Amino acid sequence: MKIKYQYIIIRYRPFYTRGEFVNLGILMWVENFSKLFFRFDKNWERVCTFLPQVNKQDFLCGCLDIYESLSTTTFCTAEEAYERFVSLQRTIFGQDNCFPSSHVHVGCCDKPEEKLLELYQELVL
Repeated sequence: MKIKYQYIIIRYRPFYTRGEFVNLGILMWVENFSKLFFRFDKNWERVCTFLPQVNKQDFLCGCLDIYESLSTTTFCTAEEAYERFVSLQRTIFGQDNCFPSSHVHVGCCDKPEEKLLELYQELVL
């Protein structure tokens, strides 16, 4: 049975005006599930390869904030999970900060956990 999902790509963009970014992770909401799924890579060496002038401490502090924001990924209802997904996209991953998200992508799959890993490998690693 196909299950609907939505996901955003979490990015690191330290210099807003330059528009350069590195994809760091995937946050996924799955219809009828009362949890959010995510994979996140805070590999400093990878980021430094693309953006060598970035401050390591600023980057790691931002990553810690993201982990804290995603520490609660299980909710009582699927609606609560979706509300959190939308809230995170607007606040933590808003377009005016160093960790913006992509626009929302949608799809259908049989196994959400496997699809998350597939997206992570394709879009982040």
